Amino acid sequence: MVKPLLEETETVSATYMFLSSISAKDKAARLNAPLKGILKELNEFDKKLKDEIEGQKGMIITKIKEELDNKSENRKTVITRMKQDNEQFAGSYHDIIENLRKQSVTLYYKKNKPLDLPEMTPAIRGHLFIPRISRIPHQFKNSYFRN
Repeated sequence: MVKPLLEETETVSATYMFLSSISAKDKAARLNAPLKGILKELNEFDKKLKDEIEGQKGMIITKIKEELDNKSENRKTVITRMKQDNEQFAGSYHDIIENLRKQSVTLYYKKNKPLDLPEMTPAIRGHLFIPRISRIPHQFKNSYFRN
């Protein structure tokens, strides 16, 4: 016996990831490469200037050495801070991209489920689902149904 079907709506929720993950370390490295070059050039300039004034004495030379050390430290601090900021910005950029590529998706679909009816006795089932041949009009008995 075929059971009647009941249509039921079901849902499935999931998080879908669009595109592939992007590494932010490469972006920070590209931003920091020119800063490394500037820092290297500044260090070379400081070294040449110190070599030039080495062995000299006087009030002006002392002041130049003090200013050179102060300015050199300030430049190194600023460039180091810029490099750290670039790494932080690249990390923030990565987080923003990761959040944008995630999306919650809910799927709704209809599912046919067998309807659970109480079991019936064969006599009741016969009256409900199988027509009795004696009730079929006379002209259809011979052509469609056989006794």
